[in-house]
Amino acid sequence: MFYSKIPSLYKFDMNKYLYDSEEEANLMEVNYIIANFGDNLVEYYLKHGLKRLLKDLSLFSENQKQILFDYLMLERKVLLKCIQGNKGFFLKIITDGKGEIIRPMLGIADRKYDKLWLEALDLLSLYFAEKKVAEKFDNLKLDQFLQKNILKTEIENGENLEIPNEE
Repeated sequence: MFYSKIPSLYKFDMNKYLYDSEEEANLMEVNYIIANFGDNLVEYYLKHGLKRLLKDLSLFSENQKQILFDYLMLERKVLLKCIQGNKGFFLKIITDGKGEIIRPMLGIADRKYDKLWLEALDLLSLYFAEKKVAEKFDNLKLDQFLQKNILKTEIENGENLEIPNEE
């Protein structure tokens, strides 16, 4: 459980009556969590995803969710780590011709994430290019292997050997 790494979070009992509004209290709560447990939030997000992180932190306010998401995506660049960790999954989507679903799937469809999306596209493009080069290289190695072995077999069997005419 998330709290096992952050035992002091159990002790965080914020008196919401000290604030002018519930929204202000919610903002203070999420800012406290981010300030004190930022590294653990990143690790937990990468391992379990955003929905479970929000559930385990009991963050239900839309403002809290947005602040935490922005912190993870914009400040900590967790999206790029997520793509690195799930490279095969994203490459399969792109290879299947369904790349347009990736941005909404990652939750970064809003224009404020355009810069982050460009970074993600750069990373995905690099992975896709690496995959294509590796496939091409593997095909070339296979072709060379087959050609070499076919020629070797033909020589051993005396098949298809063309003897030049000496006229």
